[in-house]
Amino acid sequence: MPSSRLKPTEDEWLRYKADIRRLYLIDDIPLKELVGKVGELGLVVTSVLPTHVVRESLLTVIIHRKAQLEYQLKKWEFKKNMDKSTWLYVGHRVEKRKRQQKKSEVIYNGKRLKPSTIETETERHRDKSTFARLVPGESKRVRGIRPIH
Repeated sequence: MPSSRLKPTEDEWLRYKADIRRLYLIDDIPLKELVGKVGELGLVVTSVLPTHVVRESLLTVIIHRKAQLEYQLKKWEFKKNMDKSTWLYVGHRVEKRKRQQKKSEVIYNGKRLKPSTIETETERHRDKSTFARLVPGESKRVRGIRPIH
């Protein structure tokens, strides 16, 4: 990779995608450490700064590298945490299986989640409105209806 280029090519990113996934999601390495590990793998994200950058410091290089890495993680949809809609879906499926007297295990990014984590997170994201408590299961169906003025 030429030293004057600021960003690696898409092929260079893809060459290390599996390693980055393993480090970030499976080995659970924090993003700050992942920035350094990516450099150790051989993917030099920022080797020489552009001429318009006055401060040529290690911190500036790390900031560029971190931003590029965050962009790739987002692009590849490598997420450590589930969003609200995913937790609602998980909660729905677990409750449905409970009613069928089946046990459930939730595996996210190759890791089995603890039952206490599943219970805490599904409860946190559950719809707690008065209407949802009075009419269980109906809130999704009427959510799109607007009152007539």
